[in-house]
Amino acid sequence: MAVNFLSPANGKPVWIVSDMRRKSDLAWFQQHYSGVCRTVRIVCEDAIRVQRGWVFTQGIDDAETECDLDELPISDWTSLVKNNGTLQDISDQLQDIVNTATNCINSTS
Repeated sequence: MAVNFLSPANGKPVWIVSDMRRKSDLAWFQQHYSGVCRTVRIVCEDAIRVQRGWVFTQGIDDAETECDLDELPISDWTSLVKNNGTLQDISDQLQDIVNTATNCINSTS
């Protein structure tokens, strides 16, 4: 995986992987960083997505790279963020995640 080539990143207290697409990607991080790996699942109702301009495209939106992680139970994730509301709603939900990352950074400096 690409992380193996990012040796300067090894010294960083927090890594953010913003675009994980497959169960095998998630499993790799959980296996190699089991004690510290935190996962965040961001979900949004399809009706809200449509209001925001999303149009389902067969062959893309139903491909493994788009929906493989959808099969995992919500309980498999450290945090769940519901992106159905306002910017303030999502900001409030993200605060705990930001606090965890900040504490991690502060504890290593």
